Amino acid sequence: MHFLQYVVVSIADIADIQLLLAWFVCSYSMLLLAVTYVVPLTVLAVTYTCVGLELWGSKTIGERTAGQDETLKSKRKVPKLISPPL
Repeated sequence: MHFLQYVVVSIADIADIQLLLAWFVCSYSMLLLAVTYVVPLTVLAVTYTCVGLELWGSKTIGERTAGQDETLKSKRKVPKLISPPL
């Protein structure tokens, strides 16, 4: 008789197991999404922002020549090129 006590599983126990399994699958999916998509996207966005700000805000020291003016104009175009279209 003691063996049957361990073999018989109630419907409530099966529902709890299914709920736990659904929670595990959902948690795993969210973790996988964060690790493979959100974190790399955030790193890229921060990196591109830092590069764009560095190029946009760079100033020359001393007197500027015509060549430096052209370089400065081309540097100011780069952040516009790397920014996504809205």
